Amino acid sequence: MRGCGRARRLRRDTIKGMAGVHELRFTSSPGGLLIECEAGCGRRLVVDRGGALTVVDRGDPHALHRGSTGDIELSPPTVAQP
Repeated sequence: MRGCGRARRLRRDTIKGMAGVHELRFTSSPGGLLIECEAGCGRRLVVDRGGALTVVDRGDPHALHRGSTGDIELSPPTVAQP
């Protein structure tokens, strides 16, 4: 079960090559959900009422972004080794 320990380690630590962990803030509105990076890197996402995800601003592509609110939680990224 070598892979299981490795997966846990990736969730706890910053993934190699990433510029740290940024927390996301969720704001609800009548049109959907706005998700913004609290670290100020500029990442903004919108999830509309139909569930479609739109990237408004990419922000820091080297940071691991994570966050949750209520019943919504963003999954950690999947990292594939070549």
